[in-house]
Amino acid sequence: MRERTWFERNWKWLAAAAILFVFLFIAGIIFLVSRIMRSSDVYQQGVAVAQHDPQVITALGDPVEAGFFTAGTVSVSGPSGSADLAIPLAGPKGEGVLYVVAEKEAGAWTMSILEVEVEGRAERILLVGGHEQH
Repeated sequence: MRERTWFERNWKWLAAAAILFVFLFIAGIIFLVSRIMRSSDVYQQGVAVAQHDPQVITALGDPVEAGFFTAGTVSVSGPSGSADLAIPLAGPKGEGVLYVVAEKEAGAWTMSILEVEVEGRAERILLVGGHEQH
């Protein structure tokens, strides 16, 4: 009977290492994209407005913190761009989602939608409607 090759003896470990590598690669991409989105001006402005709004503080508690997994898109090309984000929020009293829809013209963001949907609450908290943010 012939002796098994190194590959025949270790294929399970190689398969497990390949799966782990793919998982870590995908997780790294998600982390990088989320970090880039979180560093955008429009993200930071929207979160700052929500964190200081009395209605949001009443609904979620103080402090209001932004969650990690932001969904949506931010596209910027020089002084213009657009954003459509759903940012998870959480506080001691509950959780919600901050929705941001904005356009950037001449270097300034104009928020057309900035509202918070609070879990268990029928109506959203309107923070901005067509208000220019610098």
